Amino acid sequence: MEKSRDGSPRGPSRRAVAGGLIWTIPVIAVGAAVPAMAASPPVTNTYSTAGTSTLTIPAGNRSATFTVVGAGGASTSKTAGGAAASIQGTLALAGTTATTLTIVVGAGGNTSGVGGAGYGSGGSSTTALVTGDVGRGGGGGSAILNGTTVLVAAGGGGGAGASSASGYTVVVGPGGNAATSATTATTATLTSDSSTYTALGGSASSGTTGGAGGAVGTGTVTTRYPGNAGGNNGTGTNNGGNGGAGAYIAHTTNDGTANMASGGGGGGYAGGGSGAGAQASAAAANGAYALFAGAGAGGGNFTAASVTNVTTSTATNTAVGSAAGSTGSVTITY
Repeated sequence: MEKSRDGSPRGPSRRAVAGGLIWTIPVIAVGAAVPAMAASPPVTNTYSTAGTSTLTIPAGNRSATFTVVGAGGASTSKTAGGAAASIQGTLALAGTTATTLTIVVGAGGNTSGVGGAGYGSGGSSTTALVTGDVGRGGGGGSAILNGTTVLVAAGGGGGAGASSASGYTVVVGPGGNAATSATTATTATLTSDSSTYTALGGSASSGTTGGAGGAVGTGTVTTRYPGNAGGNNGTGTNNGGNGGAGAYIAHTTNDGTANMASGGGGGGYAGGGSGAGAQASAAAANGAYALFAGAGAGGGNFTAASVTNVTTSTATNTAVGSAAGSTGSVTITY
C-alpha cells in the first residue's frame, strides 16, 4: 500500500481503481449479453388421404391439438349425401417419453353404393342385385388411436336415398349428418290423388350401440323393407362401427323393370342405420308405380375423457350432383 508524505497509509490510487474497473466491466457486459433459449416452433402434421398412418411425437411434448374430420356420404343428382363430423380438441401426452399415435382417415361413400372405409366403414347398398337407381354409400369414420385405445373418432355422413317412379312425385331424403341425429324421410306423392307415402331414414347411433335401421314409414303400400342397423363399436373396420347396409327393394311386373336399394349408414365410433324402402303399386291400373328409399344416418362420434377443449361441428361435404363423398382428414399440431 502506498503511504503519504507523512508516512500514514492512504487509499487506493486512481490507477488501482481504474485497473479494477477494467476487470469488472467485461464481466458485467458478458453476463448481460447471454440470450434466453428460443422455444421450438410448432410442428403440424396433416393427413388427407384415406387409409391408416402412424405419427410419433417426441418426448418433451405434453399436449397436442387436433382436428379430426370424418368422410362424407355420397350424393345423387338431386339429393345431397350426409356431411361428416369435425372434432377439435387437445390431447394429453406423457411428455417424458415419445408417443406413437395411429391415424385413420375415412374414405367418402361411393355413387355405386359402396361405403367408404375408415374407423368404421360406411354402409354399402346391395349392388349385386340392383339394376336401377341405388342408394348411395355412407362415408367412413376418421380417428386417432394410442395403441388400441381410441382417443377421438369423427363419424362419416350417411348415403343419400334413391327412387324409381312413374306417376309419383318423389322427394328423396338427403344423407344424415354425423354431427346431428336427425334424418329426413323420403316421400312419394301419387300425382292422380295426392296420396303421400314415406320411407324413413336410418337412426343415429348411441354410445357404443349402432343406430337402428329406418322404420317402414307411413301410408299403405304394396311392400315395405326396413333398413338395417349400424354396427356396434368394436365390430367394424379398425374396431369402429360400420354403417348399416342399404335395404334391397325388388320390383314386380307392376313396378317397372329396376331393382334398387336404400342409402347406407355412415361409419364411426358406432355405425348409423340405413334407410328403409318401399314399393307402391296400388295405382298399377293407370301405370303409376314407385320404388323409393330413405337415406342412411351419420356415424357416431367419440372423445376420450383425457381429451380437453372439445368442439364438434358439421364438416363440409364437397359432393355436388351424383358424386362420391368428401374424404376425411386428421391434423395434429404439437
